[in-house]
Parts: sequence; structure tokens; C-alpha cells
Amino acid sequence: MINLNNKTPEKRAAMAHVINLMSVAVVNGKVAQEELQIIRNIADEYGLTNEEFDYCADACNECTTKGTVVIEPPKSDSEKTLMIRNLVMTMMADGEISESERQLVEFYADRFGFKAKESVDTLINAIRSEFDLNTGEAVKRGQEALQKNDIAAAFDLLYKAAHVDRNAHRLFLMIPEINARLFLLTADQEEFLEEEAKKDDPLAQYTLARFYQAHGHSFNEARDLFVAAAKSGIGDAFAALALMMVNGQLDGVEVDKEKYYQGIADAVDKNSMLGQYYMYKAAIRGYEDQPADPQTVINNIKDWLKGDESEDLLRVSPTYYEILAMAYEALGDAKNAAHYYQKCVRMGRYDLHHQWVLNTFFYDNMEVTDVDGYKKAVEDGITLGCGYSYMLRADMNQQLYDASEDKNEKAQLSEMIQQDLSTAANLGEGYGFYFHGHHSYYGNYGFTQDNNVAWMDFLNASGMNIPEAWDEIGKMYLDGEAPEGLGPNFISYCRLMGLRQGDDSMLIPVIVSFYGGYLQKYRNEVKKYYLPRYDALSDEEKTQYFGIKFVAVVDPSGSAHLTEFDFTTQEWFELEMLVEGADLEAVHNSRLDEIGENLGLEGRLTLWVDSDRRGKDLGSYVITLEDEFSQPTAIELGPLKEVVEALGAHVEEVYYEEFPDNDNQYDPYA
Repeated sequence: MINLNNKTPEKRAAMAHVINLMSVAVVNGKVAQEELQIIRNIADEYGLTNEEFDYCADACNECTTKGTVVIEPPKSDSEKTLMIRNLVMTMMADGEISESERQLVEFYADRFGFKAKESVDTLINAIRSEFDLNTGEAVKRGQEALQKNDIAAAFDLLYKAAHVDRNAHRLFLMIPEINARLFLLTADQEEFLEEEAKKDDPLAQYTLARFYQAHGHSFNEARDLFVAAAKSGIGDAFAALALMMVNGQLDGVEVDKEKYYQGIADAVDKNSMLGQYYMYKAAIRGYEDQPADPQTVINNIKDWLKGDESEDLLRVSPTYYEILAMAYEALGDAKNAAHYYQKCVRMGRYDLHHQWVLNTFFYDNMEVTDVDGYKKAVEDGITLGCGYSYMLRADMNQQLYDASEDKNEKAQLSEMIQQDLSTAANLGEGYGFYFHGHHSYYGNYGFTQDNNVAWMDFLNASGMNIPEAWDEIGKMYLDGEAPEGLGPNFISYCRLMGLRQGDDSMLIPVIVSFYGGYLQKYRNEVKKYYLPRYDALSDEEKTQYFGIKFVAVVDPSGSAHLTEFDFTTQEWFELEMLVEGADLEAVHNSRLDEIGENLGLEGRLTLWVDSDRRGKDLGSYVITLEDEFSQPTAIELGPLKEVVEALGAHVEEVYYEEFPDNDNQYDPYA
């Protein structure tokens, strides 16, 4: 089995090219022997081994039969012409078109009913005329613009060249690869992308879809554009579709992690850097039944980088150095993590400057090691245009705001905090939107309370996969501060989206919604991924969330039965019924006070016994707390278990009156 991790970028690009050609062949049903032989000749020209060629064939089959995108045969003459045109452009991407490549294009042109040679000549001349530019100069200047983070200039320099030059294509895709870079495109460039996408240009379709995602635009429009780009062989589009699905951004579509990993694998097969990034990220963090293995990721990347530590963007993408940095972070090696983040910054990834800062100036307990150095590093990041660096400065000013008692100083700091968070958001930093919205909603740090601003900020942050934003959106809905017409299922949807995107605090709320009869469209997802996690929680974790409290009934043998009891709805006589006898009286002593004090209980620990047994053997007794009015109150499950053990008894059983233990009673799907 071939390990793509050990292949050089050049070899992966060649294999991806062959997979694309095979995908076109499969479109028309069974691949003709003549067709396959031509592709085989092209593979030989690229230096692929038999094993690598066979891998391409298997990958093509997986991608076209089991992947997210289904490639259909072109039906109209315009669709056929577009396919031939895209194929010619793919062939010309290295500057020239070889005889074997030309033979394959003519083969399809003839099959589609065109005059083969004339059609191909016409297309080649038209493409050369359309993209009449010095690609070498465009690549050189585009690379320089990327290293300066001048994204608008890089876009203008590389877009046309990317259609006919592999190096330009690779460099151009580094723009939509990073959300923050998309915020640096101009309004004119956005309009240009929209016009080119309407002309079915796959690069424009893919880039515009990423632009829509980053700006919280319609995810449905982004999905359609990604599908179109994927059909034209843009490998990153496969990864983007998989990410939309696993992040819950496809309307009504359940999360399916197996399909996600298959989509990422399809993208990697097509030489997608975005796919590579998420494949390595999964390996660093672990996924499904695969344990985290950051060291193997480091070894794999360093193996093919060996002897070539060049920072030439054409040879080594800064993404690989970012992956190395993340792997070292996972191993707790901040020094090496900082080293590789710094390399990324030198290669134009200014959005990662804050990662270098955090790994350089913080201890494990998040205390700054060098205050002056830290402040200078944050200002350097702001100079470079790192969005998160503005947030770090806002955090420092928030600390000054909290410590100040001078109204004028607070007003100045408030203005600075607002400006920095707004700038962070405008530079594509999702948490900039989130914190600006949070302070606008709650009126923190001198912000004017503005629910409309907060709502739009949270929506933007949620579109950029900030999980906490969904919690805030849900709170605004429950507080009656959300727009009308969202429907009763909206809060359940917010909980699910937050959980999907990594907010584990939403696990129990999602299960509550599920057992309440909501989330029916996502029942398979909930049962497969979230119910097992919920079932694995301890009783203490479940009951603490639900606010369920208990009393303990201890019998003479020392067996304790913990019973859910709510003194706001249950009567005194129900407590008396827990012990044989009647007329319960309170027992206090120094031992009970000591146990309560050691456990930090809020209230006096009390035993309730039958008054007839007062001063004798206690018999069965009930354990509660007493409030300030000497009234009994129930105790959280965890502390109550500790009280029972401190008294020398043992827990025999825990009895609940309602959800969460008797799940089937409330489960509409049971």
C-alpha cells in the first residue's frame, strides 16, 4: 500500500494529474483500452511506477463511486466543449502539451463528435491568447507578493497564470487556503470572481466558494460552487465539501465522519494541500479509533524535507511547517513549535504570528515570561497584519480596564478594545467577531449594548466555525433577542451546531433536545456519535448539569439508598415516608459539622431520625443539608456520596425520579 505522506509534492502532483485524467475517462462508462494506454503513457512521462499507476486507478474508482462528488457525462455541446477546454488547460499547466497528452485530448474531441485536430488546435491557440502573459514573471512576482502578505496583488498576478502553469496554480491556491487571506481581497476582485464563476471557471468557483464561507455567506451557494469545482478536478474542493459536511454546514445533512475522512482522502489523492492539512491534523489529534500520533507526522514530513530546508514556496508550502509546529505543540515542545511557526511567518503566513508569540512568551500556566518582549511581539504582529495579535492587545487593555478606577482612562481603553476587536474581525479572525459580539450583547468593557450588532457578530463567528458563538446565539434566542420566525427547533439546532464544532458543554443539552423529540432529522448522527459519549458520563456529571439533587436513606446495615428529592415540589411527609416511623427530628453533632466543613458544603449537615428512636440506636436515617432557615435541602450527588462514605456507610443504589437515567421512557425513538 502506497503511503502518500512519503511522496514529494512533485510526485503527488503527477499522481493527482493522472487521477484527474482517469476521472474524465470514467465519465463515459467503461474505460477503453486505447484510452487507458494513452493515460499510461502520460504516467510514464511523469515517472510514475506501476504501483503508483495502480494506486491512481484505485483512487479514481473510490473518488467517482464512493466520494462526495459524482462526475456525470457531459450532455450538451457546451458542456463537452468546457470539458475539453479544461482538459487542454490541465495539459498545458507545465507550459507545453506533450504528444501523449495531445493524443488524449484529440481522443475525447473525436468521441464527442468534434473535428479532433482542428478543435484542439483552436482551443490551444485560444487559451494561449486568453492567457497571454509571461508566466515565469507572474510566478516570481506572485510569490514575492505572497511572502509580503500582499494578497490582492498576488491574486492579480497569479490568477491567469494559474490556468496554464502548475507553479502558479499551486501558489494561487495558497490564497483561498487561508480564511484570513480572503478578507484581504478587494470588492472588485470579489465581483471579478463572481463573473468568472458564472463562466464555469473552476478556479473562480472554488475561490468564490471559500470567500462566501469566510464571510458568512450562504453555505448552499458555497456548496454548489465547490461541487462544480470538484467536478473540474480542483482537489481542494473535495476537502472543502467534506469540511462543510463535518461542520454541519450542509442543510439537513447529518454528520458522517466516515464520509468526511473519505472526502479528505479523495482530496489528498488529487494533491489537495487543504486535504493534506486536515489529514495530518487528524493524525496529530487522533480520530475515531486511531490514537494521536504527532511524532509519526513529524517523521513523515521531515523525511521528504530532508536535505531541503528551503523556504521556496514552489518547493515547500508553509502549510507543512504549520503542521510540524502543531505536532510539536501536541508533544508539549513549545521551542520547536515556535521555531516552525516563525518559519511560516517568514513565508508570508502572518496570520500565524500570534502562534509564535504564544509558544515563545508563555509558560504552561499561561503566564507571560517576558512582559516587555511579549508586548513588542504583539505590536510586531499588528504591524504585519495578524488579526489575532489585535486580540492579544485587546486582552492586555481589558486587564488594564479591570484594574483602573479612572473613568477617563476606562473610556479610552474601551475605545481601544472595540477598535482592536473590530480590526481583528475585519482581518478574518473569527474570535474577533465573537468577542466583539459578546461585549456588545452584555455591555462589557464600556461597550454600548446593541443586540443587532451582537447578533450579526455571532452569526459571522458561527460561519467561521467558532463553536462558542452558537451558545450565544442560542442564549439570545431564549432571551427573546433573536429575529422572529426562527421556530421552536432553533435552540436545539444551535446546541447541535455548537457540539459539532467542538463545544463539548453542549453534549448534554443536545441529548435533552433529542429526548424531547427534537433533532429528528439528525437521529442517526446523535445515536452514533453523541449518545455513546453521554452514556459514558458519570452520574455526577449528568445530575450536576440537570440540577438534580438527592437525599440519602441509610439503613441499620450501613447501606445507603440515594434518592432524587426536590424540596420545592415534594412535601415533608414524603421525606418521613423514607424512614419507617414518623415525626422526624434533626440530629446535629460536631462530627457532622466537621464532615460538612471538610467537604465545603453550603449549609449544615443533618441526620433526620424517627423521634421515637432519639437517644437510642438511630435505625434508618435520612441525610440532608439545612438552609439558613433550618429547612432541609437536598445535596448534589458527588458530595452526598462522600458524606455517606465519611459516615462509614456505602452507596447501595441511586434512584432517579426522571431523566436522565430512565431514558427509554422519554425517548421517542426507543
